[in-house]
Amino acid sequence: MNDPTNTLIYEIKNSLPPDSTLKHQVLFPGILLARYRLQGATCTVQHSSWPGLYIFSNGHEGSMGWQLNSGKQIYLHRQAFACHAASACTQAILSLPNGFYEGLSLFFNLPVIKEQPPSLFEEAGLHPFQLLAACFPDESGEAFWQNDTELQRIISFFWDQPALLSNAYEKLKVLELLLHLSRFPLHKRQHLSAYPSEQVALVQKIHYDLLQKLDQRITIDTLAQQYLINQTTLKNVFKAVYGTSLAAHIKEHRLLQAAELLCHSQDSMAEIAAKVGYESQSRFSAAFKKRFGELPTQYRKTH
Repeated sequence: MNDPTNTLIYEIKNSLPPDSTLKHQVLFPGILLARYRLQGATCTVQHSSWPGLYIFSNGHEGSMGWQLNSGKQIYLHRQAFACHAASACTQAILSLPNGFYEGLSLFFNLPVIKEQPPSLFEEAGLHPFQLLAACFPDESGEAFWQNDTELQRIISFFWDQPALLSNAYEKLKVLELLLHLSRFPLHKRQHLSAYPSEQVALVQKIHYDLLQKLDQRITIDTLAQQYLINQTTLKNVFKAVYGTSLAAHIKEHRLLQAAELLCHSQDSMAEIAAKVGYESQSRFSAAFKKRFGELPTQYRKTH
């Protein structure tokens, strides 16, 4: 049976923004793994519609927004998962709030798998077509969910494995992933919230404004009052869009900016600490060491 998955991969690859990469490999007949490294702000990914073809996706680094037909947006990151028929996303508008996104997608061609099932399924007495049918939404639908710690554990084996073992892990874990999904039907998964584009746009403006004021410590309460947004909504939408809490995200930017200043300025440690929002030089040094593995003074010497 002809497998259109390679054609779909080629179409997706041609839609990606410059400096982005997509690497793929066949794990089993009808099951293909693709890894993405996307750069930029937004892009529109277009591909053909193929019946019986499903896509499972998860983020590894960064965050990727996906605008739904309703106008709302879903964001994929390490704790968020998506599964949908290829026919449901033939023209997807993607946004990268962090400027980059690294993640993976698994493509499942059900007609091919039905005809050539992985031998491990047959040996275990599993009917692959029925198993897959329990994992995925219908042809026109999509499913988004989060906080599935067992699924996060399974997906973690797709990353940072020794070269000699990576293919074996990928083949074993894709089967484990299907078994896990089949045990938890869509209605039992903790669904990922979709947010109105106006809320997303406001949170992105708050993010931009905070990055211009890294020398200041601005509380959630102050932001909520200044931008007329509920505190809980602000925290939830921010984490959904950027993949981490507001405090953790801004702290990361502070320390990255500090590293940049250490390498490309003659500022003293106290001056750099103040520029990235640390009144205490000792607290700055401790935070920097925890992030980069060495004190700021050592970092400046070695970089």
